[in-house]
Amino acid sequence: MTAIRPFLPNKPRGVSRDGFYAWLTRPRIDEVALKRGGDPMQLRIELLKNTPRGRKVVERVAEMANWRQKREGQGLGFAFMITRTRC
Repeated sequence: MTAIRPFLPNKPRGVSRDGFYAWLTRPRIDEVALKRGGDPMQLRIELLKNTPRGRKVVERVAEMANWRQKREGQGLGFAFMITRTRC
């Protein structure tokens, strides 16, 4: 079996495939949730049903940020990404 090295020393680094994919798809989650009449945070939690640790992180962040509180004239956001490193 051969190990795959996700980071090669002395090589230029760019946007990873996972990072680029996240950059393209994450804003669409908000759009889908709003078109469904739902909350973007709740949709993210639903999408993490097979990732218990990630789901707990997102739920805790929402709780700490008091996500459901209405804010006049300002928005609230967060970033979350799961990567799969192969070693």
